[in-house]
Amino acid sequence: MTDPDVQRAYATFKDVEWKKKNYFPDKVAHVVDAFQKAGKYIFEVRGFRKRGERIEVHCLTPWTANPEAYGYSKDGHFTYPYIHMNLDKTPVQDTDADREALDNLRVTAVHELFHFCQKEYYNWTKYANPGQIWGGGVNNWFMEATALVLEEEAKDFYLAQKWNTDFPLTADNLYASQKTSPGSSRKQLQAYFKVPMDSGGTETESSHRGYAASQFLLDLRQRYYSRNPEAFLRTLLEAFGSFRNGPIDALVKVTSDNEKIFRADYLVFCFERAENIADQYPPASREESLNPAEPMIKWPLAGPLSSPCLTARIRGLGGLDLQKCKVLVRTADFRDLGQIRRREPGGDFKTITAASLLLTKADMGTAASRAGVSLQRIETYVKEPELPFLGETDILLLAPPRDIPKVKFDTQRQVVRLQIPPSVLRNQKQVKDYRVTLYRLRNGKPLTFTTEGKSEVEIAWRQVAEAEPPSFSFLPIPPSTFTPLEVLDMMEVAQYAMSRQGGKGPSLRISYHEVVSALSALSDKLEAIEGPESEIFEVPVEGFQLPGVRYDVSGGWTGKVWVARIPLSAQLSQSGDTLTGTCSWGTEVFRVDGKWNAKEDAWEITPSGGTGVRGHGGRT
Repeated sequence: MTDPDVQRAYATFKDVEWKKKNYFPDKVAHVVDAFQKAGKYIFEVRGFRKRGERIEVHCLTPWTANPEAYGYSKDGHFTYPYIHMNLDKTPVQDTDADREALDNLRVTAVHELFHFCQKEYYNWTKYANPGQIWGGGVNNWFMEATALVLEEEAKDFYLAQKWNTDFPLTADNLYASQKTSPGSSRKQLQAYFKVPMDSGGTETESSHRGYAASQFLLDLRQRYYSRNPEAFLRTLLEAFGSFRNGPIDALVKVTSDNEKIFRADYLVFCFERAENIADQYPPASREESLNPAEPMIKWPLAGPLSSPCLTARIRGLGGLDLQKCKVLVRTADFRDLGQIRRREPGGDFKTITAASLLLTKADMGTAASRAGVSLQRIETYVKEPELPFLGETDILLLAPPRDIPKVKFDTQRQVVRLQIPPSVLRNQKQVKDYRVTLYRLRNGKPLTFTTEGKSEVEIAWRQVAEAEPPSFSFLPIPPSTFTPLEVLDMMEVAQYAMSRQGGKGPSLRISYHEVVSALSALSDKLEAIEGPESEIFEVPVEGFQLPGVRYDVSGGWTGKVWVARIPLSAQLSQSGDTLTGTCSWGTEVFRVDGKWNAKEDAWEITPSGGTGVRGHGGRT
């Protein structure tokens, strides 16, 4: 090695410029040149830390990975650092026709080399961060995000040095739509804000989240480092490598150093890009159906720093009129976790400021086939909440109930037992109460009441049958002279007569609402939310029977004959369906014998020495 010729030959072979011209194949020479420029920019111009170990660059042909890729880097838990470059996409010459390929090659080189520079601050694939036991998959998004920020910063320098004629940024060239619609690639990329940035998944998924997150980082850089933009990345990597609790914690530290302000920054960022985030690009918005058979959607939290979207389509109403339906959007408590926004039929987003929102058809679009509710939930928290279920969003379809209630008559207690069949919402424990309107028998006046959380309630028959006294103009006696007891007797006789018509018992006209609950807009207390009213059902009273043989009428009875008002008293003794006794009618006394006529639901009484007389049980 002391021979001068050998030393000159050795020096010549160490000369990269000489090898580019005389030794390397032309394609390899272009790759070497691209990494020379990348190293000069990253380490000399920007002053980032150099990797302490050798980095190998492998130039491959044929290329068996993604045919659209110019290269990729690898530095896993069990591998040394290396970069694979695609020679199949690398041109031989350096002509105008080759410029696009060479420009892409140089962008790839500076991007992939910067990945190894990042690990000089903290090699997350070799050492576990105290805040993340397995950091690799989680931190990958952060590495891609910061590499795309570096691309944005390198662009002006590369163009000023005339190293590139164009600088095709990764964020602008991920999707084919960019060629026909410039700017669409970034818009499409923003759909990845639907999912949390700082989460796992495949390397491809986390990379795309990182590509999207780079735009948030650029927004933060502009907000907090406008006077010295190039200080942002280095400061961020130093904070990330200082054994903090991961990338988000480092971002908070180097921007506002205040978690609440950082969350507000993310909220504003998502507000401004709401439409792009909500568009149906992968990952797509969640779409669910609301119908009477599936009237409830539970929408759990997506995770820290995310902006998930959901559309609830109202379909399969089975004849129900959408005009009569309502949709309730509610949360237990989301105010400390971010904001929920609704996309109105016109396309604008409107923040839901309260814990609940009740929507009608006008809020859900005009076309029945597309009717629904579109929501975007901006989750600004940076750590998982202790009780994530409190932040869940419920979407409920409140439709007019279609289940006919049942009415049963309790003859012993003279009460009506109203039973409301359980709906799907009731079975899902969402219905907290019912609001019932019962139309009284005689005059149809409504009796409205709540069931106090029960699906079965009892109502006194007199409340059901209650009515104003009928017109007594045909009577010789003014109605005002009747006692309350006599009026009730008249009404009961009238009701009985009505129940005998056609051999059928009475029917009740009933309608009802299902009542759910939600947090009040004015306080932290629950308030009742009424769903639409059902139709008015004509419900037969099952087992209806006025007092008869089932009652023991033994004892002394006094009163007056209805209308004629003749005093009447009786001493009766009942044994099963047989009745005996005496009856005083004015000044005469008769012996009476009675038999219960089950078919007629009445006592059949025969006075001694007289003709048969039918009558129904009296009143003591």
